[in-house]
Amino acid sequence: MPKLSFVSLGALLTYFSVGVAFIALHPSNAVAAFGDCAQPVSAGATPTASDALFVLRSAVGLESCELCVCDVDGSSATTASDALRTLTIAVGIDVSADCPACMSSCAPDLGNPSARLGATGVHDPVRDQLLLFGGDDAATAVAADCGFVDMNILGDLWIYDFDCAVWSQVPIAGGPGARERSSAAYDSARDRMLVFGGRYREQSGPYTLYNDVWAFDLTSMVWELLATSGDAPSPRFDTSAEYSVVDDALVVFGGNSGPSSLSVAPESDLAVLDLATLVWSKPATSSPKPSARLKHASAYDAADNALYVFGGGDENVFVGPWLGDLWKVDLDDKAWTLLDDGSGVGPAAKIDAHMGYDAAGVSPYLFGGQQEGALSLGNDVWRFDAGGTSAWQPIVANETLDNPATGFCEFPVDLTSVTPQTPERRASGVSAFNAATREFHVATGGGDCDSLDDLWSFDTATGVWNERVGAVRGEVCARAMPAAQCSALCE
Repeated sequence: MPKLSFVSLGALLTYFSVGVAFIALHPSNAVAAFGDCAQPVSAGATPTASDALFVLRSAVGLESCELCVCDVDGSSATTASDALRTLTIAVGIDVSADCPACMSSCAPDLGNPSARLGATGVHDPVRDQLLLFGGDDAATAVAADCGFVDMNILGDLWIYDFDCAVWSQVPIAGGPGARERSSAAYDSARDRMLVFGGRYREQSGPYTLYNDVWAFDLTSMVWELLATSGDAPSPRFDTSAEYSVVDDALVVFGGNSGPSSLSVAPESDLAVLDLATLVWSKPATSSPKPSARLKHASAYDAADNALYVFGGGDENVFVGPWLGDLWKVDLDDKAWTLLDDGSGVGPAAKIDAHMGYDAAGVSPYLFGGQQEGALSLGNDVWRFDAGGTSAWQPIVANETLDNPATGFCEFPVDLTSVTPQTPERRASGVSAFNAATREFHVATGGGDCDSLDDLWSFDTATGVWNERVGAVRGEVCARAMPAAQCSALCE
């Protein structure tokens, strides 16, 4: 390193004395962007005086900066010497910057979860991630050949990192094992995902049903089977599960306890698992109350400590009619309130829809699902104005039927006019709400042509969909490419 003249050294000391005064007068909690070595706040060939000042602020604890950016001398710490070296480089003196190599915190992109039905998951607000667990990734082939397919029920766990824009599979060590149509909730007090119930079978015969509760710790990345006791809900699937932050409890409502497709047994009980004691209870609730149901949608409102429940089906779930009512239960006094009976303006009666609660807008949102009529799947978005009119408001219209089927399992390319920049019409799949960004995330599910493997986010503040991960499988042809290149709905 060349010697510094008294003039240049004096300039450096003067600059840093001014910088220290600036720090004292202007505290900050900003976090440096992930920049290049010795350049936390600027871009270009060399650092600037602003970079040096930021490094100095980092050294005295008023900023946060990655070592691979601000540890300019490679000493494994950010110090005043790093700031001095940065300024020395900035004024054109030839010294080296020896920052350690920056290691990306993002997992490598090794592929996405397979397209599937019946998965469950939650949003992790601490790390801004979406978790996806289990499901059945056998092709649905709904419109492709209208036939039955073999089942392939999974027990894998995937995490989508919204900052890195990548899926990564979590190595399974223990855990619930393969199952579909379980329910999940995020336990904010313990930073973990809770998974309740579900079902499993090989290819035929009765299902094995579950009523166990598993916890996936998002810090240790380890599964744990919770040793619960008390008056537990019966083994079931297609239920709803939400975490009550007020009661520190897992709240489960409804579901299907029938062991086969020929034996549908809808439930109407409300079960509460105290997560401090791990004791189940079934508190008495007031009437009127929702009828027994499965495949309904739910969302939790922390401000009111209340559970919303929409739609679903009863013992006639495979043929309809389905339910279109909206209920709310106050978890403090266990009183149910019918908010909408489904007879007026609002979403169609449906099963396997997605629901999330926007606390900032005091509104539950509803997306998609399977509904009655010639166009059985939806991609509409509705908002229930719980803080104002207490009425449903259409946000994104459903695609409409343009040309019906021309024969058994023969669907034209233009069955609907595809709405640009919207997700495929679907039922089932994973959905979760990010309260901080007011985004409603929807992933996987069953479409007209196949199971889906995409991921979309709906911004409730702007009413705009954002495609996070494009579908490789499951979209109708006209959504994936120009309709002129398609020969049928799925080809």
